[in-house]
Amino acid sequence: MKRPLSVMDNFMWFASKKRMMPFVICMRVRGKFTPDQFFTGLEKLKTKYPWIISRVVEEEKQTYFVQENVPDIPVRVLDRQSDDHWRSLAKAEMSCPFPPETGPFIRFHIFKGEEVSEIMTTTHHVLGDGMAIIFLMRDFIDFIAHPKQETQPLPPLPTFTELVPLETVQRLQDYIPDSARATMEAGPTDMVAAELTAFNQDITQESPLHILSWEMTTAETASFVERARKEKVSVGAAICTAFLIAFSKTKQAEDARLSAGFPVDMRKRYIEPANEFFSNHLTYAQVFLDNAPGTNFWETAREIHSQLIEETADDKVFGLVIFLEKMIAMLPPSMMFNQPMPQQAGHNLVITNLGRLEIPQRHGNLQLEAIYGPVVNGYEEEIGLGVNTFNDVLRFVFAFREKRLPLNTGEQIKSTVMKLIRSVI
Repeated sequence: MKRPLSVMDNFMWFASKKRMMPFVICMRVRGKFTPDQFFTGLEKLKTKYPWIISRVVEEEKQTYFVQENVPDIPVRVLDRQSDDHWRSLAKAEMSCPFPPETGPFIRFHIFKGEEVSEIMTTTHHVLGDGMAIIFLMRDFIDFIAHPKQETQPLPPLPTFTELVPLETVQRLQDYIPDSARATMEAGPTDMVAAELTAFNQDITQESPLHILSWEMTTAETASFVERARKEKVSVGAAICTAFLIAFSKTKQAEDARLSAGFPVDMRKRYIEPANEFFSNHLTYAQVFLDNAPGTNFWETAREIHSQLIEETADDKVFGLVIFLEKMIAMLPPSMMFNQPMPQQAGHNLVITNLGRLEIPQRHGNLQLEAIYGPVVNGYEEEIGLGVNTFNDVLRFVFAFREKRLPLNTGEQIKSTVMKLIRSVI
């Protein structure tokens, strides 16, 4: 069997040829389960999500997932050492490539304890985005807790044009992102060449990856959310403001303007709900902040919020996908997406905010206690921040390489961010 890659799957696949594209998500579970329950649950997971065992084949006109001749999913079970055990393995996982010729593009680590365990996935971005993995792991925990329940494969994945109003697709056929307009005047091939220099950065194993993880209390989370609502600012914009202000205070902040990139989830914008469509349903937005930000936190946050509202309008979100689809059809695979999407290059920070995760906490005798991630850091210069709110607690995972930020500077940014947030709530 084979399945065409979606537009954004295609982008992730070809981008991964110039940079690694793994991300890590970890879930903490309280309750006992046996190895038999785990592996039975894994088999049911493969039934519901058959394409997690796949590889990618490039043909002349189309790129496909195929399921033939793919090894089984790697699984490693470890005795749990501490709450931070998963982070030490995540550092290694983020620098461990997936076999591009054979797949599969997902790995599992189980940190097994008597009462508390962690289940961690490392996923190649071609397979799906952060929310896709959240739904997959939700189901996995439920299958572990209920090994006798029946399951069926997910329905076929609709195409992008089946999920977006036809009028929108037709109206945006000539859309070009602002950041690509200048180079597009010389033609798409020159646009690729112009972007290559900024993006042709392979990860070097010599620069260690640091991962900092922390959380706010339930009371702090509620106060922060309420204050942001009162100030008419999204929580994501407030978090971005705190991190960019903290970054501006470091000696690594050399640019006159700081920038942050945001993956934008398209699921709630479609004609029909897309939670069960396992794929990449994201595009990107970008915001800027002067390197000498004002002293009023909420005024600065409103500026960031205003930029986000403009940059995440439906026309820009859907227009970017339509633009990329045309590039895929126009360029040969050898040249396709050796550069980032225009919005993705040169960020000081990439913030993946999964938002409030409305998934069950109780699964039989298992209690889902915490979700960490996504851990994102695809190349040397990228600073990745994964954020989510689960069980009324806001959690952060901050990933960066030593060459970009020394560990003590990252710790300083973390401290400054939390002081800023606590001072404004």
